[in-house]
Amino acid sequence: RRRHSFPTRRSSDLDRSRKRIQATRDEGTAVQALTGKVLGLFTAFTAGEGLASFLKNTLEGAAATGRLAANLGVDIEALQMWEGAVKRVGGTAANADGAVASLVKTREMLKAGQLSGDQAKILNSFGITAQDLEDPIAVMEKFAAAKQRTGMSNAQFSLRLGMLGFDQNAINALEKGPEALRALMEESRKAGVVTDQMSEKSQRLQRRWEDLKQRSGSLGRNIIEQLAPALEKVLDLLIRLADWAEKN
Repeated sequence: RRRHSFPTRRSSDLDRSRKRIQATRDEGTAVQALTGKVLGLFTAFTAGEGLASFLKNTLEGAAATGRLAANLGVDIEALQMWEGAVKRVGGTAANADGAVASLVKTREMLKAGQLSGDQAKILNSFGITAQDLEDPIAVMEKFAAAKQRTGMSNAQFSLRLGMLGFDQNAINALEKGPEALRALMEESRKAGVVTDQMSEKSQRLQRRWEDLKQRSGSLGRNIIEQLAPALEKVLDLLIRLADWAEKN
């Protein structure tokens, strides 16, 4: 009987082992399928990272330009044309924006009666009035024209505009006169500028982009949380199977 019962017990153990192995395979298949879906989802979010980066940078640039133009109280297209002019003489958009911001500050100080005597004299030397400063982009041409009209040297021109807060790169765009400045700005316009409508759309898309990033991160955390119990179960089955194999 003992000899007869031994194979029966052994067969029963093997049957249980087979069931455990099959259960493990089933769990593994389920986890693998779910994992494949998760990886596919995240691949979709990260596919073409170069393109995603390009779109992100484009959206951010257009949105930021619109916000800056609104903060400075200037036309968005005129601002970009001025930025383009400064870039074409070796400067940066930041150099161009800084010059506009300086004029806005000068205007507000003039209105408040807080402009220094030296700065007031500099404006007078260029024939710039408080009304002219209402359009900080258009007045750039007047600075350029004043240099030509008065025969001011480059050194004098740079010194005076520097006292108004202009960077040398922005000054360089004005030194060759109003016609040269108009030509640079027209080149910039033809190269393509962001309109108010484009900026508004970019700002909306930027908000949706950030929302998508936040939601995808939340989705990833939720998926991991859902996978954890199944993974733990598979690991537990594998450990038990390994224990059984050692004992038998």
